[in-house]
Amino acid sequence: MGLGGAVWACVVGACVVDALVAPSPSLVRRAPGVQLARGRLLDELSTLDESAAPVAVPEEKEVLEPETLFFEGPPSWTELILPGISILTVIGIVPFAAAAARQVWVRYKITSRRISVQSGIGGDDPTQIIYPDIV
Repeated sequence: MGLGGAVWACVVGACVVDALVAPSPSLVRRAPGVQLARGRLLDELSTLDESAAPVAVPEEKEVLEPETLFFEGPPSWTELILPGISILTVIGIVPFAAAAARQVWVRYKITSRRISVQSGIGGDDPTQIIYPDIV
């Protein structure tokens, strides 16, 4: 048996196995009155559409609790301690001036919903961060 005979035997064997595993739809017998599942589903849906009246679902309005204020004010005064001590050196004047400016121009507001930071000269640069954005 050559290569052609082996290929022919595989093709014939595959057809025989296919016929044994999956019989053709014309050979399958159904009990009388049995419909396909899709037909039954569509029939049931059409009867539901005709008989069902629309049901009014009451809408619940979501009520938010009022915002609770935890802290409002400048940064901690303890941030002036180390720059204040370093003012004894000439180089320490710049960090102390920056820390003092933060005390004057930065305001924090921490609530139950958000963190607000007002910074810049005169507090003209507001920033708000809501808690879901932090995580």
